[in-house]
Amino acid sequence: QVLVGEPVRIKCALFYGYIRANYSLAQSAGLSLMWYKSSGPGDFEEPIAFDGSRMSKEEDSIWFRPTLLQDSGLYACVIRYSFNSITAETIKSYAAFLYLSFAAIPFT
Repeated sequence: QVLVGEPVRIKCALFYGYIRANYSLAQSAGLSLMWYKSSGPGDFEEPIAFDGSRMSKEEDSIWFRPTLLQDSGLYACVIRYSFNSITAETIKSYAAFLYLSFAAIPFT
C-alpha cells in the first residue's frame, strides 16, 4: 500500500536474476521493455506514455514522483523483440497492482 503524494517505484519482476544482470545486453539484442496500465480487468491495450517528470521509466522500473490517486491500477511489463521498428512478438509479461490510499493528515 502506498499513500497518495509519496514517491514509489514499481520494478519489473522479469528482470530479476539472470536477465536482470544482463539488462544492457538484452537491450543491445533488440529486446525492449514496455509498460501498460489496465483500464479494466485484464485489458492492457495502450502502452504508457511517460512524460519524464512525474512518471518516468528508468531501466526496469516505473517511478511515480509523486503518486496521484488516479495512478491506482494494474500495471504490466512486457518484453518485446523489435525488428526494423516492428514489434514482432511478446516474449514475457508480468503484472503488478499498485493500490493507493488517501491519508488525512491533521493540522495542529
